[in-house]
Amino acid sequence: LYQEQMMQKRRGHALWFPQVSMTLPAELRSKGFSIGDVGNFTPDGGFDFLFNILLPANHPINGSEADVPEGFVPLDAFNQRHVREYWEFEAGTYLASSSVESAQVDMEYSTASEGAVLTMPHGSQRVDLSNTTTFQKYMSQNAESWYRFANGAYCGRNLSNGELHLVYGGDKTTSWGIATFSN
Repeated sequence: LYQEQMMQKRRGHALWFPQVSMTLPAELRSKGFSIGDVGNFTPDGGFDFLFNILLPANHPINGSEADVPEGFVPLDAFNQRHVREYWEFEAGTYLASSSVESAQVDMEYSTASEGAVLTMPHGSQRVDLSNTTTFQKYMSQNAESWYRFANGAYCGRNLSNGELHLVYGGDKTTSWGIATFSN
């Protein structure tokens, strides 16, 4: 319900469970997800990280040669200048589905049968890749090997075509609250 309602905001794939898995490398856990991450969305509303295309196979976030697709070569044509990073939402702001309306008395209400709200007590930072052409080309050249890796014995994800995703932007915050309602 949360993802369905927040998709109306056209801000990408809303995560109901945005925490990074505790089994991932410490550097990734402290940093969160980044541009270049490859993975899939989980049924519980999370993102299952596999590897990052901008980092060498032996980088601590990627792990080792066994933790990336066979023959993996990181994208070397990446230019950090094509990344836009800015504070988009100030402290105390929120995003709500279109079914939630604001009243002048600083309270929220809804007469709709369902809706969702995301609060960001400390605001949020937006990170976006402005030039996606290089990513799209790299992805089309490597998608087949990525799926073989994700679905092979090592990862065993059993993903269908279209279920593997490459991160090229997102919102990050240090604290949040999520609520949904349905009559």
